[in-house]
Amino acid sequence: MIFRDLCFGEFLREIQNKKLLCIGAGQLFQDMLVLWDDTILRKIIFIADNNKQGHKINVCGNILQVDSVDNILKFCLKDAAILITSMYCKSIYEQLNVLLKDINIDCYIYPVMSLKTEEYEWGPTNKTPVIPKTIHYFWFGGNKIPEENRKCIESWKRYCPDYKIIKWTEDNYDITKCDYMIQAYEHRKWGFVSDFARLDVLFEFGGIYLDTDVELVKSLDDLLYENAFVGFQRNFLIDTGLGCGCKKGEPLFKEMRDVYYDIHFTENGTLNLLACPYYQTIFLLKYGLKCNNTFQKIKGLSIFPTAAFDPQGYASGKISLIKNTYGIHHYSESWISEKQRNLNSKKYAEVNYFR
Repeated sequence: MIFRDLCFGEFLREIQNKKLLCIGAGQLFQDMLVLWDDTILRKIIFIADNNKQGHKINVCGNILQVDSVDNILKFCLKDAAILITSMYCKSIYEQLNVLLKDINIDCYIYPVMSLKTEEYEWGPTNKTPVIPKTIHYFWFGGNKIPEENRKCIESWKRYCPDYKIIKWTEDNYDITKCDYMIQAYEHRKWGFVSDFARLDVLFEFGGIYLDTDVELVKSLDDLLYENAFVGFQRNFLIDTGLGCGCKKGEPLFKEMRDVYYDIHFTENGTLNLLACPYYQTIFLLKYGLKCNNTFQKIKGLSIFPTAAFDPQGYASGKISLIKNTYGIHHYSESWISEKQRNLNSKKYAEVNYFR
């Protein structure tokens, strides 16, 4: 078995004439079914997951029953490739390497591919800046900003010294504008409160939004020439928390904001912990977003690959900067429980093994 350490674009070119044998049927795989083009999904002929054997999954109208990993050997492996679709990729890779040690078959790892990008070029949309030199950030709850976040904010001042930086709190922003935000605030889930608020403030005033765990490594001046911009995060989801911006009154940001009027943070006593990347990605898919980690423009919105705003990807991983890298998102994940944070650390360690 041969591990192919490639970015997603290279993967797509290599599998044009191959069938895919997917190992892992968890959340990453479920996300793929929503995000990937049917032309890729139709290549899947086998799904294995030792914890989900017997489950049936509809893949573009083809019902596949989840099998055990060992049964991969019953398939003709000629003109096929393995795609590991699980965060626990190191453990799975080691299992497969024993099972297929004498078989010449390419193996791709989805979460590793999502951390790689090809060099990209882009040109400004406008000849003059249209986004104001303003950086917005939110800090709800009244707690002191931790030292690591303060260091990130200092990097904004270092690389954007002539920008106005506005700190929004419950004292100068109305957190009762929609039920979703009210409910998130009542449950002290401050990150979810800002999911609506950042889009609202950017639409009303224009400027750039940054999470407080974003460290800048370059001036944002180039981005001021875009009508609006966002970036891909790990797993090819759109994440406004990495850094996003728009000119005042940008219609697409209003549309993304207005999605939150139709959803709730609490439903029958259960917290809706779907983070903003899910909602923003689903929204942009209807306008033709391709979740392939490439630079693209949709309705005046410039969408940047992970190299621009998320070069670290999974927490504590290797950081690879290129000339068009603007910032590093450090994923403090303050909105999740300590138990979930520890579980995530174990999964991140498996991915980072390959970096």
